[in-house]
Amino acid sequence: MANDGELQSAEIPVSAGLGPDVVISPDTLSPNRLPPRQVRTRKWPVLDAFGAPEIDLNTWEFEVSGLVESVLWFSCEEFQRLPRVKVFADMHCVTR
Repeated sequence: MANDGELQSAEIPVSAGLGPDVVISPDTLSPNRLPPRQVRTRKWPVLDAFGAPEIDLNTWEFEVSGLVESVLWFSCEEFQRLPRVKVFADMHCVTR
């Protein structure tokens, strides 16, 4: 069972007061942000059977392929240097 340190706040997060550098999902502006037949939870279940895998970051690669003009590969270091954005969005996960 989760302890209080693992629970999300009881308050529903709002986008008010976020800086101009944050991309705000329009879905978060809706009065009812939950999809039909879903409920809000304050805890996240652990859904892995064996724990996090060990990853050698010296050999890890991220590949961009498929419907792109050119295939791209990034090492972990190159991937970490890519530009980042902040996004305020809801995450919906159905586990039952």
